[in-house]
Amino acid sequence: ALSPAALGNDWLLDFLIRVPFVLSNLLLALLVYLEVLRFAPRAANLALALVAFNPALIFATAYWGQADAPCALLIAASLVALVRGRPEWAWAALTAAALVKPFAYPIAPLMAFETARRFGTRRTLRAAVASLAVGCIALLPFAQAGRGLDALQSLVTQIDAMPYISVNAHN
Repeated sequence: ALSPAALGNDWLLDFLIRVPFVLSNLLLALLVYLEVLRFAPRAANLALALVAFNPALIFATAYWGQADAPCALLIAASLVALVRGRPEWAWAALTAAALVKPFAYPIAPLMAFETARRFGTRRTLRAAVASLAVGCIALLPFAQAGRGLDALQSLVTQIDAMPYISVNAHN
């Protein structure tokens, strides 16, 4: 399947591009299941089914090939980490989500507020350092190639690339 001749097949290439997105959706369903299992064990199977068989997630991922699933998984993981008392991991996951897609940006101030409220200034600063470390590690290859500022600028300016309410679901 991975021979050079097979990679010329558009169907196979589309399939291989969508595999990480489908896996992200499945991991999101598992994460929701495990978290609901902690608080409401009788509802865990229903929560799993609602996420895993959500028609919108299936259609957006399998048909359109939208790349929202990895970002959604990382946002959910950050919220779970915060709820479980691990703000450093929460901020690291949220930073990874923001590097995947700017969809995660609005969560950052909420995460900062809740971290400061629940854990205090010292722990919030530690979480910010964890976030900064993840960002620096992710941007290191770009910096080594002399494109660090370009990559950083892209993360800040891409939010205005399509400032529309809807462009046939590409929003």
